[in-house]
Amino acid sequence: MSPLSTTADLPQTSCNNSKLSFNAPEIELQRIQAEIARRSLHEFVRLAWPILEPATPFVDSMHVEAICLHLQAISENRLRHLIINVPPGHAKSLLAAVFWPVWDWIHNPARRWLFASYSADLSVRDRVRSGNNWKQCASASGASAL
Repeated sequence: MSPLSTTADLPQTSCNNSKLSFNAPEIELQRIQAEIARRSLHEFVRLAWPILEPATPFVDSMHVEAICLHLQAISENRLRHLIINVPPGHAKSLLAAVFWPVWDWIHNPARRWLFASYSADLSVRDRVRSGNNWKQCASASGASAL
């Protein structure tokens, strides 16, 4: 390879999971993003959001980051108790009952969860969301072992 080569000069590598082909820098970027998502719940949510909510664009905000940081602190045994008080429609259920357990299972596959709600419909809704998509979300974070 000449010293003035571009990424177009790099060999193409096929991805086994799709018909797309990626060059080496794109694959390396995906690996870096996956490692960042593995280490940060907030980054995991950012990357996995389009899988669970394809019709709703992810709008990052201070409360989403704060909730993610506190949930991650629980996973890392730095925090034992947490109450999340934000108005309806601010992604509490998605963050705490869907994204967080999936992200935590990547680190602690033996962990068990129990979620409850005033409404059985909400519990079922969140269980279906996480259960049907956990492998895709884990793949978004590079957790190929799952």
